[in-house]
Order: sequence, then C-alpha cells, then structure tokens
Amino acid sequence: MQTERQPYNRETVRAIAPDGHGVYAIWCSEYECLYIGKSDKGNSVKSRLLDHLSDSEPNIALRRAVYRNRDIAEFAYCLTNSPEWANELEGLLIKHYQPAHNNRRL
Repeated sequence: MQTERQPYNRETVRAIAPDGHGVYAIWCSEYECLYIGKSDKGNSVKSRLLDHLSDSEPNIALRRAVYRNRDIAEFAYCLTNSPEWANELEGLLIKHYQPAHNNRRL
C-alpha cells in the first residue's frame, strides 16, 4: 500500500482519502486485513471507503466487523492510473492478504 494506515472513520476518510482511482485496504489489527477493495469508473477511493461505513453497506459481515473494530480499524490506499489497473491490483492484494470479508476468493 502506498500510504501509512489511518484511523478508519468518516472524518479521517473525508480528510485524507483521495478522489482518484485506486485500491484500498481496511485493517482491524497490524496483521488482520478485513477487506480489500477498489474504486470503479464511477467512484473514488474516498467514496468507496465511505460506502463501507454506511448503514447501507451490503456486505453485512464486513459492516459488523468494522463496527466491532471501530476503535482500532485503519485504512490504507494506493492510487492507480486507471480502473483497469485498480482491478488487477485488487486481485493480487486479495490473493496475498486473504481478507476475511471479501466475497470473492482468488
């Protein structure tokens, strides 16, 4: 990941997360990755991270894990030049970190 981990809450995401394409990770400890995601063509890293903090997050297991770990959860991100590269990088990071709450396993 390109950035140092930051506290995962709405205020920090709004202040720090970028509006560009990229990949992000949500962590609940130094070694436990909860989720790896990417921005799509119509959204940004910031908007995706905020989506996961909303009550409408469709991944219920992730929503519960983020809530349980709200005091220690962190995020990091890496900007990419295109949504296509973000998709490829996301797959590589999922394979490497094997996050607990990604729906797809590679």
